[in-house]
Amino acid sequence: MSKSIVSVFWKILAVTLLCLKITAAAGEEKFASEAEMNKFFSGIAGTRTLTSRFVQERRIKGLKHIARIEGRFYMQSDGKIAWIVEKPIKYYCVITPQRIRQYDHEAGSETTVDLSRHPAFAAMVDMMTGFFSGKGFGGSRGVISSEREIFMLPGKDSFAGDMVKKIELTLSAGGDYIEKVNVYAGSGDRTTLRFVNCKLNTAIPESVWNNIRF
Repeated sequence: MSKSIVSVFWKILAVTLLCLKITAAAGEEKFASEAEMNKFFSGIAGTRTLTSRFVQERRIKGLKHIARIEGRFYMQSDGKIAWIVEKPIKYYCVITPQRIRQYDHEAGSETTVDLSRHPAFAAMVDMMTGFFSGKGFGGSRGVISSEREIFMLPGKDSFAGDMVKKIELTLSAGGDYIEKVNVYAGSGDRTTLRFVNCKLNTAIPESVWNNIRF
């Protein structure tokens, strides 16, 4: 159960990053220029740390049940990310430029991935950090629908198009962090990731990165 729920987060980030980096137009949508993209995300640029709670909900087409997880999220612009699932399961994941460490509380198991042996993973981690610190949007293509909302479409030749129809990003009222991510799958499913009680550029305790057990 835990692996299937938590893996949704990784799919969201991986697919989101793929779509953000796509340069081929989908349909006749008018993509924002690089200057417009930089202006839209200007409030995020320069973010050094982000501390937040999150709520992720997945709605499967044809089913009333909503799969929901929640917990804490930490990010430092030097390449560190902590993703801590607290409900309904307990799962701890710490990402650094060197490795990924994961602890599954239900299974009582800890795993480590050495990123020096997995350059593709390392590249994704680098993009993830840029995604939340406002540095990862260079060369991205999107359609700005309002002052706070932008959506991304996969290109015609992208394999991401088989998994996702559209991704919507919503900025906070102040435009200084990404408040919500909506991923619309080609199957009709929708996954929503919300970041709440966000704190920017505050010190993150070293224990967050070093102690991955509950």
